[in-house]
Amino acid sequence: MHDISIMESNYASIVGAGDGDLAIWAESRKQGDDPRNVFTRIRGWKEDWGEARTIVEQAPGLVCALGMTETEIAGISVDVVSPGGCEWDQANPRFWVAPREGSSSTPIAIGATVMSSPATLARNRLSHSAHWIASAFFDTDPTYFKITPIAIARKADLAVRWFHPPLGKMAYSLTISEPYLFVLLSPTNGANYGETLEVLRFDLARIEEFTSTEEPFKQE
Repeated sequence: MHDISIMESNYASIVGAGDGDLAIWAESRKQGDDPRNVFTRIRGWKEDWGEARTIVEQAPGLVCALGMTETEIAGISVDVVSPGGCEWDQANPRFWVAPREGSSSTPIAIGATVMSSPATLARNRLSHSAHWIASAFFDTDPTYFKITPIAIARKADLAVRWFHPPLGKMAYSLTISEPYLFVLLSPTNGANYGETLEVLRFDLARIEEFTSTEEPFKQE
């Protein structure tokens, strides 16, 4: 018989992450009858704890991505405005950072809203390191080509800058390995859609040269 333990139940655990001896997951549930009123806490488990513990008592909104370093937990949260959860356009995406070994009462740093227009997080949604955090966002332009700009923020202030992939290509995946950001580019359509055409490497020390503060998808 397999040795399987039920850690939690009666929650919608959408995303999780692991690093070393710690596993974490986001537990979300509605508050009241309004489906947009979502409560999320971050739970975790280590062997020497013997049981699951709450690491972040209340993360903002619905948590759609999680990641960890040796010292921190990082996430992306949205406000629910439509059915479908993280797989559909939701409002007010923002980065947040919390201590990895903090108590449930430890305050978390929450960045400003990344963009004003609703958007969907792209696959392989979050990458972060000791000093940086990044995610790709998905939208469709008027000609039905997929576009996936990448939001990049310094953890020190969570101020966001944007990298826009070349025309006809989208950011299929990304990762940060300091001091570089690596981006896998794929065609936006056609027979090669979803196949990696190029892997780009950017020196984050030169971020001003290849990014913009201009917000994508902005609705006037």
